[in-house]
Amino acid sequence: MSCSSNDDSSPTGANANSDLLIGKWVIKKAIYEGATDTTYYEYNLSCGREVLEFNSNRTVEETIYIDSDCQNGAGTEFQWWTNGSGFRMGYQDSDATMSLSISGSELYMDGLEEWGYRKYYQKVE
Repeated sequence: MSCSSNDDSSPTGANANSDLLIGKWVIKKAIYEGATDTTYYEYNLSCGREVLEFNSNRTVEETIYIDSDCQNGAGTEFQWWTNGSGFRMGYQDSDATMSLSISGSELYMDGLEEWGYRKYYQKVE
């Protein structure tokens, strides 16, 4: 990896710190296309309706539960990577990817254009 004078040490910079992303994130709220209100989700700091787990092998395990007690989850696996503008999630060979940014212990996912939502997650410590 080469360095340039534009290097940015923030999580959304070209040299994004993947250690900040690795781990489990639980959804807090979402804004869905066409909705007039923000949807808020209950979570118990270890689980919730939707959980993303970012792994060091560049996979993301998404689990959707029927309630905040982590019952009857269904899952999907995605890839994550960094690029010149920060973190991305989806499938690298697809046009339908989402941009990710981290602020403190909050993960923001912008999938409005491709998927019709913006989501906010809290990191599980």
